Amino acid sequence: MKTLDKIKDLLVSSEQIHLSGIGQFQRLDINKLKKELRLDERAKENGSKQLPSSGSEDFDDVESEIINTIEAERGICLNEFSDHLTTYNQRLANLNIEARLTQVTLAAKEAIGDFKAQIHQGQDDLEIARDDVDKHANQLKNFKLEHGLTRPAHYPRSKVFHLGVIAIIFVAECLFNALFLAVGNEFGLLGGVGEAFVISLVNIGIALFLGRKAVPFIFHKHFGLKLFWGAIILIFCLGNFGFNLLVAHYRDALAIEMSDKAAITAMSSFMASPFNITDFKSWIMVGVGCFFALIALFDGLGMDDPYPKYGHWDRLRRRAYETYADKKASLLEDLKDTRDGASIGLAQLKEDLIKRRQEHDSIIANRTNLLINFDTHQNYLESCGRELITFYRARNRESRNTKPPKHFDHAWRLERKHSPVLPPLSLSDERLNEVMIEASTTIQAAISDVMDEFDRAINKIEQISTILYQKETNHVETQ
Repeated sequence: MKTLDKIKDLLVSSEQIHLSGIGQFQRLDINKLKKELRLDERAKENGSKQLPSSGSEDFDDVESEIINTIEAERGICLNEFSDHLTTYNQRLANLNIEARLTQVTLAAKEAIGDFKAQIHQGQDDLEIARDDVDKHANQLKNFKLEHGLTRPAHYPRSKVFHLGVIAIIFVAECLFNALFLAVGNEFGLLGGVGEAFVISLVNIGIALFLGRKAVPFIFHKHFGLKLFWGAIILIFCLGNFGFNLLVAHYRDALAIEMSDKAAITAMSSFMASPFNITDFKSWIMVGVGCFFALIALFDGLGMDDPYPKYGHWDRLRRRAYETYADKKASLLEDLKDTRDGASIGLAQLKEDLIKRRQEHDSIIANRTNLLINFDTHQNYLESCGRELITFYRARNRESRNTKPPKHFDHAWRLERKHSPVLPPLSLSDERLNEVMIEASTTIQAAISDVMDEFDRAINKIEQISTILYQKETNHVETQ
């Protein structure tokens, strides 16, 4: 069902954001900075030179370097902060829960529509198959009434056994004739095999054909057909006996003539005196040939019901019923797969919306923590800067003889970079709750509709099958 593919497309898992929390901004190593900036040495050196002067109102080069270092660190953190904030805002926009609800609602409706279409198509196909069964059943019923048949048809489900019998007697007769005909053949046993093959093919082939097509008419309802085909079978039996006598004359001729002249001699001998066969082995050939022909005749008859065309019409009805049964089983399996697939897919869509709601709340919380963390980190950087400047000024005071400048008594302050004003949320908590309730209701209703449609389809299929079963039962009872 095509909508199952749409549901699967909607089930792409939401990407999870893995950003560090409050501890994401790196802490500073104050002692390492003191060494890198050489604050102790430079403070004593500037103090011994009475720098900065007592009347100076500006930061000296060391203080400025400390401030620049802190502000540079704050700039790095600001870039990280902006990147994380942009990612959170983009992810919030991508969640688009309300639009997702619309997609889920459409997918649910299409799933039901496609499922109904699949059910109707399957039922139509099943009814066509049932009508085909009815048609062949009626044909068989009319055939039985026309020919006065009250018994069920009898025929083998497989012809392997019968074909095996034919193969065995054909090979046996070929070998038997080859041994007998090899005497006098200029090509020896090989020549005898070739002639035996042709003889066996004619002897058994004609018997098999007549047993399959002609003998059943002996059981036909109409006396005229019985008489006609009975005469054909009688003619065949006489002809087969004569054919095997001719073969026996041919074997006798091989004993005194070469194979190229033996056929003419055998024909002349047969026409003059058919039963004048001098070699007892040749009589054995006659008996074996007639016996194998008789087996082939009855084997051909056993390949189908003995009454002409009865097996044919019964097989047509049976195949139609088997086709119906296969279609029914296949339809039920397909409907179950579609029902289960749609139900599971819709339930997963519901879970996906729940995850999106949870992710929405998580992003809001993480974004709020990010804002708080950035403001906190600015306070931390300010305290680091003050600690470095205080250390420098204290060492500077100890090394100078003059009064330090007045700004040494004032604490340094880091100019704050204010957090941006966050865009308002597209959905309030109240609206989100409404969306989740609406989604849950829609999906649950769709699942119930799919289940109901499946149950109705099963009932309809069973009704179709019940009608067919009743007809089949009546058909069996009439047999």
